Amino acid sequence: ISESMFEMLESGFLDLCLTGQASCRELQVEVLFRERFVLAARADHPLVGAPMTVEGFVAYPHVMVDVVHSRLHGIDERLAGLFLQRRIALRMPSFLAAAYFARDSDLIVPIPERIAAIQARSLGLAILQPPPALDLGAYDYVQAWHARRNDDPLHQWLRGLVRQAGRRIRVGD
Repeated sequence: ISESMFEMLESGFLDLCLTGQASCRELQVEVLFRERFVLAARADHPLVGAPMTVEGFVAYPHVMVDVVHSRLHGIDERLAGLFLQRRIALRMPSFLAAAYFARDSDLIVPIPERIAAIQARSLGLAILQPPPALDLGAYDYVQAWHARRNDDPLHQWLRGLVRQAGRRIRVGD
């Protein structure tokens, strides 16, 4: 996932991308499902078992998953509006890897809910709801392509397969 993936779609190097990024430029997009952010932490983390507060949210170090155009970048702006700041202990390029660092530490990871559910089962993590005063938000996960591919039968077939997979994911909402 990078800024260049949109350029690669525009140039024809890529046929299709799946993304939750905020900007898809002038590309064609189809929403596959809606996703929201939760927090992942080790199962015996001190924040487990009580409703999350903004103070608890900033009391522990965070893993920041630094994805281009991430909707999570707004967390720090909302905290600044409350005159608070979180401690970023680690920056990662991937949500999939980030949860591993929470398993054996006090780190908390803002992460998409579906990834958190999978990681919670496989790594024994707890899923925490963000504090109500600091909604981490939700976003549309989309497939994106260049308009020149709209009428291409093979591309329509590929988008259809991805659409069907998205429907199966939505059923789990």
